Amino acid sequence: MKAFIASISLLLMTSLAFGQLFINEIDYDQPDADNAEFIELAGPAGTYSDVSLEHYNGNGGALIWSQAIPSFTLSDESNGFGFYLIGDNTMPNFDFALPGAVQNGAPDGLVLKINGTIIDAVSWEGTMTIGGVETEDAGEDYQTADEEPMSVSRIGMDGSSWEETAITPGMVNTNQIIDPSGNLPPVANPGSNQIVEGAEVVTLDGSGSIDSDGSIVSYLWEQVSGTTVTLTNANSAIASFVAPTVTETSSWVFSLTVTDDDDATGTNAVTVTVPIISSIAEARTQDLGSVITVSGFINSVNLSSSGTDYTFQDATGGLDLYMPSTPLNFSLGDEITVIGILTDYADKLEIMPGDTSQVVLNSTGNPPPEAQVITVAEFLSNGEDYESELIRINGLSFVEGNDSWPTATGNANLNMTDNGTDITVMRIDDETEIDGTSEPLWPQDVIGVGSHNNGVYQITPRLLSDFVSNIIRPIFANETHSPEFATSASEITVTIDIAPGDETQSINSAVIMYGSDGTLLNESEMWLDNGNTWMGIIEAQAPNTFLEYEIIATAFTNYDGVIDTSDFDSWTYELAIASDVLTGIASIHANPVNGDVVTIEGIITIGTGLLQEGNTKAYIQDTSERGLQLFSWDTDIVLNRGDRVQAVGVVELFQTTLEVKDFSYQILSTGNELPAPVVLTPGEANEEIWEGTLVKIAGTITDTWFAGYGTNVKVGDGSDTTLVRIWETTGVDTSVLDIGEEYSFMGVGSQYNGGFQMVLAYDADILSTSAIDVIDTKPSQFALNPAYPNPFNPSTTLSWKLESASEMSLRVMDIRGREVARLVEGSSGPGQFSMSWDASALSSGVYFIQLNTPTESAIQKVMLLK
Repeated sequence: MKAFIASISLLLMTSLAFGQLFINEIDYDQPDADNAEFIELAGPAGTYSDVSLEHYNGNGGALIWSQAIPSFTLSDESNGFGFYLIGDNTMPNFDFALPGAVQNGAPDGLVLKINGTIIDAVSWEGTMTIGGVETEDAGEDYQTADEEPMSVSRIGMDGSSWEETAITPGMVNTNQIIDPSGNLPPVANPGSNQIVEGAEVVTLDGSGSIDSDGSIVSYLWEQVSGTTVTLTNANSAIASFVAPTVTETSSWVFSLTVTDDDDATGTNAVTVTVPIISSIAEARTQDLGSVITVSGFINSVNLSSSGTDYTFQDATGGLDLYMPSTPLNFSLGDEITVIGILTDYADKLEIMPGDTSQVVLNSTGNPPPEAQVITVAEFLSNGEDYESELIRINGLSFVEGNDSWPTATGNANLNMTDNGTDITVMRIDDETEIDGTSEPLWPQDVIGVGSHNNGVYQITPRLLSDFVSNIIRPIFANETHSPEFATSASEITVTIDIAPGDETQSINSAVIMYGSDGTLLNESEMWLDNGNTWMGIIEAQAPNTFLEYEIIATAFTNYDGVIDTSDFDSWTYELAIASDVLTGIASIHANPVNGDVVTIEGIITIGTGLLQEGNTKAYIQDTSERGLQLFSWDTDIVLNRGDRVQAVGVVELFQTTLEVKDFSYQILSTGNELPAPVVLTPGEANEEIWEGTLVKIAGTITDTWFAGYGTNVKVGDGSDTTLVRIWETTGVDTSVLDIGEEYSFMGVGSQYNGGFQMVLAYDADILSTSAIDVIDTKPSQFALNPAYPNPFNPSTTLSWKLESASEMSLRVMDIRGREVARLVEGSSGPGQFSMSWDASALSSGVYFIQLNTPTESAIQKVMLLK
């Protein structure tokens, strides 16, 4: 036991670490009353780094979002204190965007951390415990739609009380008095919670306590709870005691009170625990909030995309292991030991460790636990006995009226029965490999984890292999349709391979069932073309409709001389039918109707494979000078910048992004010139009208930070700022973007979490305007001077003259006339200019430098020799 205990250290803080940065004002979500949510931090003027905010839901303590905040400086705005605003970029004094909504539960809460240590914890509409810290209750903010927006605000400094006030983002709150000259109390820091062995000497260390306006003159350790122990050196910074030997997991709480040289005091507490490993069945009988230690074998896959959510079981029962925002990687059969707090979330019992050190991997490669075979009736009457354990229910089928297998990745709750009378819920979770692309043939024996959610017992299968059937199913594969881009004049030829499930089965016939709006009422016979390949024809369909079709195969199966004839259906396939009449993208923006099928045509401004992974995103713009996003789950689509494309698909306004999804397309031509970008100031770019449209801004980089698999770049011109978003998947080199340097950026307008941004995907769309040298500002005759040196390797100097102020561009073309680099673009005054061009990214060969203004053009040949 000693070696195991030595390897772990519980970090469930029950005391706040010292620090004077604090949460000062909160405007949380009030539907229909106040959309400008924000959180305001305050603290003494100075620079802060490694700061983060975490937002938690009071129902089970789930993490809603977390946000790391880059290094920032507070100026002296009030008696030596400054303010930092996280919210909507349309607000005054805006500093940083919220990563998500500030929810309005009863309660919900926030923790503020520096270097990963909680320094402030606040909730509203009730208190809660986050990371072992009891929150301050900021009260309620209950304005209605016809009232002025309100917030909850401190009326003093850190630790002061809260009240509902008028919103004051980035400034002193209503009724707030900040008096740093007052007697600030000291902050007692009794250290982290500890887990120890019985009979071990435990050290209580309060030497981290501080007094910000003086010094600490005395310490007092006192026992708050637990069986009585003898404290040694209870009146000094460091005290100790001998942990009792116990027969069940037990805890002791000790408070530390410190007094400063002004007789002000501060108190905080620390918990010491001696854990005893118990069976899961015993642990499930403990009170919520108890610290327990259990061991068992992993029996499920992780059901959390951002943290840890496994179930595990021993010979006596099962339990859910939950750690928000902390991913752990386990395999089925892994044996683990866990120390944590017993909690309940929506009727499901969970153990929540403090951090990864409280979860120990004992062994791997063990066979997963055996599933208990039960009936639906047994599950309904004794569901608690099977919670978080593997169970198997044989012969499950859909309940009539609830027979829709999920057609794409996503959570689904399906009513199932094994006898036509008793009904249970089967949960299909989108974190598993069960993604809707392969439907079992019912009835099925189903293996899964027993679960309890808001009073409902449900079985959650984990793998495709959790569906077990003795019925032989044909194999449908390699479906194709021709033409791939279908119009209302096109007959559609469908081809598919239908292979028998085994040697006892043969495919007798097949038909195509097709229609739209989910009703597949039309039928077309198929014929066997060759081998296992069947073909059929769907008649031409109406324009701007969404065709759905599936294949029904009739199979003969020989069961020991008895012939079974059954029909089997394929996956449902979908195809949008194009119209000869194009819909302008501007008109879609003006009146977006979810579900409308439209045919559009335009130039690809951002190609596929650049924006995120796991799906296809591209941007297209037409002659209406508006653009939108093309979206599909098919990752094999290849569209390149400059392609002229005709596409047909379904309109969807996904949050604030207008897109055409599930689209079919044809490429009409390649290598086309891009639409001219709309040239804007950073402030002008923060408008909804530019969503999806190619725009260009110029300004000075004021900040950069990495967030959510990409880099955010804040660009300003002295009067306003906007964000440039660059995903990691673009491959754009963001390391060259230096704060304080001037650049121009070209991308498409976008919105995210209520804020505006530009999405940029190509290195060539970032131009350093700081690199241009102004030789002479006097008007000169228009000219493109000879490059020097020429030939060159790998850089040469380019210079030019402009006679008057105008828009201009300096581009590099290859020998086939394709643009390979855009060096300068934008407004320029008259004069003589020069810059160095580094062509190390290009291969050897002949290139052409082209200088353009609205009225004049010049070109010259250069040669790169490597």
